[in-house]
Amino acid sequence: MKIGEIRALSDADIAKKIRDLREEGFKAKFRSSVETIAQPSQLRAIRKDIARLMTEVSARKNKGAAK
Repeated sequence: MKIGEIRALSDADIAKKIRDLREEGFKAKFRSSVETIAQPSQLRAIRKDIARLMTEVSARKNKGAAK
């Protein structure tokens, strides 16, 4: 997920995306502990997307507090 796509999302959409990605990450991590997964880099990509979303949430919160 690109930063431009994230900035275009509303606050509610970002929160929903974070919840969805956390759930997906949990399922992928569980699956990887039970069996060998085809794409181990998927876990890293999910974590990075969550971090990007959380960074945008933080930036929006700080921008609102500065006003």
